[in-house]
Amino acid sequence: MIELPIVDAREAQQPKQRFWRSLAHLQGDPAFQEIAQHEFMPGVTEQPGGATRRHFLQLMGVSMAMAGLAACRRPVENILPYAQKPEEIIPGIPLFYATAMPFRGAVCPLLVESHEGRPTKIEGNPEHPGAPGATGLFEQASILNLYDPDRSRAVLRDGNPSSWDDFVRFCQQFLNGAAGKRVAVLSEETSSPTAQALAQQLGQVFGQVRWITYSSEGDDAETLGMQQAFGSPYRPHYQFSEAQVIVSLDADFLGPTARNFVGATRSFADGRRLSSPQDTMSRLYVVESAYSITGGMADHRKRLRSSEIPAVVASLAARLGVPGIGRAGGAFDNDPFVEAMAADLQAAGSQGVVLAGETQPPEVHALCAAINSVLGSVGSTMTLIDTGAP
Repeated sequence: MIELPIVDAREAQQPKQRFWRSLAHLQGDPAFQEIAQHEFMPGVTEQPGGATRRHFLQLMGVSMAMAGLAACRRPVENILPYAQKPEEIIPGIPLFYATAMPFRGAVCPLLVESHEGRPTKIEGNPEHPGAPGATGLFEQASILNLYDPDRSRAVLRDGNPSSWDDFVRFCQQFLNGAAGKRVAVLSEETSSPTAQALAQQLGQVFGQVRWITYSSEGDDAETLGMQQAFGSPYRPHYQFSEAQVIVSLDADFLGPTARNFVGATRSFADGRRLSSPQDTMSRLYVVESAYSITGGMADHRKRLRSSEIPAVVASLAARLGVPGIGRAGGAFDNDPFVEAMAADLQAAGSQGVVLAGETQPPEVHALCAAINSVLGSVGSTMTLIDTGAP
């Protein structure tokens, strides 16, 4: 009796599935057929050429021995105790110092963490009212300058190494032979009281001293505009937390390159924070030529060319009644965006403020200062600071 295998009818009807390893296998390539006759790939079963297995193990053993000897070498360190130990320094316990970092004539209050005399971390000073506990990217990166191997470690004169004693002797000879002469000092922009005191002492020694502030980005159009408006090169400081309406004319005051962007960012955030249902949020108008961080935070934004900003501020000044500014049929006299800005500024009064960007000419800054004076913002949302600049 022959037993037949039981096969399901559905399985009998289905064709047998086939799989291919590659396109050459499917096409029946002779080269692939030759390779398929062997269990391993060509060359795998052949004897290795060159060094033998014993030689290879000898080389590896010598390499491991040399690496072990190098790793076991005792590091050379000269650790000396304090001859006179400072009372405030305890190894492993950090010290914190309150200081400030100058940036474009302004300062950012800092709190520096130090270990055994080495600064290791920088944060904002939480007890300073300017920008409590906040820093910017330049302040955070400044700690790396202290450990920069390319940092200047010696006094240089005409590009050649010198010493501090040579510099002192040069200054003494200069002072002894230059009494009563005209002296010009080229300095970077600073608001340091120490630098101002040194400038006054220098003026007492010499008959005529001209202190020149130089900036690599060019003239300070904002300061020149304040001089045109108020007769003195004041520096405006804006309290955005007290403002209800803010108009920014190509001014990225929230950007990282602004003079006081850390304090401006904190002040602007305070004005946007709602602590109770009765609080109101400040409104920000931005007219700019390129998309910026401030433009991204704006409630209302208008894109214009930078050359069209003077016409906007002139039309805004005419609508707000700035003396000496009349409507002369400008391109933005009937612009709905300018009308909305003027209406909100007029309703806000002293709690409205207008500012212009650093790329705008001094005339635009002067018009913004005149608008703030008409609104009554000077002394409220805008403070004029006398930096002592000539």
